[in-house]
Amino acid sequence: MAEKLSDLFEQAQAPVVTWNETLVHSMYELPDLPNGAEVRIEFEDPNPARPEGLRLKIRGGTLLVEGRDLDDVVLWSDSSLRTVIATVRSTKGSSMLRVWNCWRDPADTMQAWIGNAGMIVEPTTIGFVLRCSDGLGDVSFDDLVAKIEISRPAGP
Repeated sequence: MAEKLSDLFEQAQAPVVTWNETLVHSMYELPDLPNGAEVRIEFEDPNPARPEGLRLKIRGGTLLVEGRDLDDVVLWSDSSLRTVIATVRSTKGSSMLRVWNCWRDPADTMQAWIGNAGMIVEPTTIGFVLRCSDGLGDVSFDDLVAKIEISRPAGP
């Protein structure tokens, strides 16, 4: 049986491992996001087999999402808008945002970081694309795909 991504992360004790010559992340960090930065998340067609999501957790502030200030939010593929804009409200000059994939199991429990869960991060000119594999079954980086763009506020 092939080694699971979660085993590789545990052995490396690191958030990034190499799998089949590809860098795979358990979570992705965006440091130094200034107050007013916008994080635009656009989901491709979700996998209808099970609800999947992106979890966003911010330190040093909150995210304004749909009129609510949150420091931890899950955007679910079956209930979230296809495009979500989260505005950084930094309390310390800049904030750090962590992003990772999650999913709900048949008992409706949120799961993350187990089995074959991981993400490929593909940089773009103004952000990146996350290709996520949930923890169930074989590795498949098409389980959830989201484009994330960062817009920083204009300077004085």
